[in-house]
Amino acid sequence: MAKAIRLEHAIFRVDDERRLIHGWMVRMDRRGVAYRQFFGDEAGNGKDAALAAARAFRDDILARLAPASQQAEAKYTEGASSIAGLSLHCTKETRHLAETEQHWYWRASWVTARGEKHWRDFPILEHGEQGAFTKALEARRAGADSLKGLTVSLVPKACLA
Repeated sequence: MAKAIRLEHAIFRVDDERRLIHGWMVRMDRRGVAYRQFFGDEAGNGKDAALAAARAFRDDILARLAPASQQAEAKYTEGASSIAGLSLHCTKETRHLAETEQHWYWRASWVTARGEKHWRDFPILEHGEQGAFTKALEARRAGADSLKGLTVSLVPKACLA
């Protein structure tokens, strides 16, 4: 079974005997962007050299980014909404770009009576920030309204037979 043990900030030791994977994993998230890099013992000329490479990678990322406490004050926060089924997202393709070049959108999501997940995206570039939010809110309400009057059974069908 694989084990991942945290050594220090954002650095974890990975030892998976079954798949013969041994090394250090750097894992950080900043402003909705995930930074992941694995440094194997074999490729890094041993455990200590792989750890040194992982620390250098982590330190380089931290040097280029604002501290996490400042990140919380940013204009946008991934998923920022106090309304169920409404969330703010940045496209994966532009997350690594400067903030002025990122593409943000509001997403409305809901579940149908058949249990199927549905969503619609409203780009801020296309609709403006308030327009995208308003359209997403309307779509969410329409999706939720489609469930009105339906009864939901929390008992599995197998138990009713």
